[in-house]
Amino acid sequence: MKWCLQGLIVVLLMGVFQYCNSSNSELNQKSSLLDEKIVQYCDLEGERGFSGVVAIKRPNQDIFYKSIGYSDQSLLIENDQNTVFDIGSLTKQFTGAAILKLEMLGMLTVEDSLVKYFPDIPDDKNGITIHHLLTHSAGFTERIGSDRESLQKDEFLRRAFNTDLLFSPGTKFGYSHLGYSLLGVLIEKVTGNSYETFLKENIFDPVGMINTGYVLPDWDLSKVANGYRKCKNWRKPMDLSWGAEGPYWNLKANAGLLSTAADLMNWHTALENNTILDEDATSKFLEKHIRESDSSSSYYSYGWVINSSYRGTQAYAHDAGNGIFFSDWINYPQEQVSILVLMNDYRPGSRSVASELAWILFYPDHEYNIQLKTVNCFDSLPDSRIGEVAGHFVTMLSSGSEEDVEYLTTEYLGEYLLGKYSNDKIYNELRRVQKDAGPSRLSQIIVIGNDYMEIKLNRIADDARIELRIRFDKEDNYKIRRFMYNSNDS
Repeated sequence: MKWCLQGLIVVLLMGVFQYCNSSNSELNQKSSLLDEKIVQYCDLEGERGFSGVVAIKRPNQDIFYKSIGYSDQSLLIENDQNTVFDIGSLTKQFTGAAILKLEMLGMLTVEDSLVKYFPDIPDDKNGITIHHLLTHSAGFTERIGSDRESLQKDEFLRRAFNTDLLFSPGTKFGYSHLGYSLLGVLIEKVTGNSYETFLKENIFDPVGMINTGYVLPDWDLSKVANGYRKCKNWRKPMDLSWGAEGPYWNLKANAGLLSTAADLMNWHTALENNTILDEDATSKFLEKHIRESDSSSSYYSYGWVINSSYRGTQAYAHDAGNGIFFSDWINYPQEQVSILVLMNDYRPGSRSVASELAWILFYPDHEYNIQLKTVNCFDSLPDSRIGEVAGHFVTMLSSGSEEDVEYLTTEYLGEYLLGKYSNDKIYNELRRVQKDAGPSRLSQIIVIGNDYMEIKLNRIADDARIELRIRFDKEDNYKIRRFMYNSNDS
C-alpha cells in the first residue's frame, strides 16, 4: 500500500509537471506568435517610412526591442535600442520627477508660491504655485519665442513674468512649455546646480541612464540620430542652436532632452520599483490632478497624461514631436505593460503607432492598420502630368512593393508598351529593376521637351548611381511608352 501511494504521488507529480510544461509551452508559443505579429506590423510601417525604435515591456518577459531604419542615412548607421533620440516633451516627466525629488529632500513643497523664490514677480502672478506650473494650470501662454532663439536665463525670466496670464491660476488647463522652463529655473535656484546636473546626479546616474541628458553625457556622436523630415537631413539635435549648456531657455526643461530606448526603459523600471521617488511621491507624480478640458476624459499629472484604456484599466502616456523627431510612450500599470516609440523621421501617422501596438498586444485577433503615410521625396519633379507619372515610377523603385508594381502597370503604363511586351515580361523586368534600385534618393531631374525625362538617383545602401529615362505617350494621357534603366554597377 505504501508503494502504491508513492507511485500515485509520482504519477500525479509527473502529470502536474507535464501540465506545467504544456502550459508554459503554450504561453511561449502565444508570445512568439505575438512577437512575430508585432515585427510584421513594424516592418510594414518601415516600408512607409518608419525610422526609429519600438520598446515593449511586459510582465515576466525580457524587453522587446524592434529597430528600423537609419540614425544616419548617408553613413548607413542603423537604429538600435542605444541610439540617442531627441525625446521632446517626454522631458517634462523628468522635470516633474525632479521637483518631487526636491520635495522628498525637504527643499520645497509643490504648494509653494512662486513669489517665495522670485520675490519681484508682478502681482498678478503672486498666486501661482509650483503645482500650477506642473499641471499647466498657472495661466501662462504656451511659449514666448522660438525653441532655437538664443535666450539666456535672465531675459527668459523677464519676458516670462511680463506676459499676460490667459486665465486665473488654478482655474483651468492650458498647456505651457514656458511653465516647465520656469520649473527648470526653479530647480537651479533651489539646488545651486544646473538643471541637467541635478537630474544627472539624482535621477539618471542612479538608474543607469548613461545616455540621457543635454551636454553632460560623454556622447558617442555616431550613436546620436540625425533627424529627417520630407527627406531633408536636419542633422543632430545639438547641431541646431545649442549653447555650452545645451538648448536655450525656450526649450530647456520642457523638451529637448536626448535619450535612448534602453535608458527610458531603465527609468520605467525605477518608477515601478519606487527607486527614485518613494511610494507617496510616485502616487502624486501619476495622480489625476486636472482635467484637460471640460469635455475631456483625460487628466494631466506632473508630466504625464492620465486616462483609461478600453479595458477600463488606467493608462498614463505622453507624446512629443518637433516636426523632425517624434516620441510616444503609453503605460498600463495594472497590466504591467509599457510601449515606447522613438522616431527620427517624422511623418503623417506617427501619433498612431504606439496605439496600434497596444491593440495588437491586448487584442491578439486585432487586424492591424498601417498608420504611417508614404512621403515622396521628389520635390524637383515637375508639377505636371509627366511629374505625376514619373513620381509613381520612382515610388515603385524605392518601395520594393509588389503592389506598387501592379499599380504602376495598371494605371501608368501606356497601351504601346503593354501591347509590345507580355504582362509577365513587363512585371518581371520591373521587379528586377526595383530589386536592383532598392531604397534610393533622387539627385537630379532633366526634362527633355515635354515627353522625355531623365531621372538620376543614388542607392542608399552603397550610393551607386542609377539612371532612368522615361518616354511618355502624349496620345495616351502621357502614360509611359518606354523606359530605360541603367546603374553604374550593372
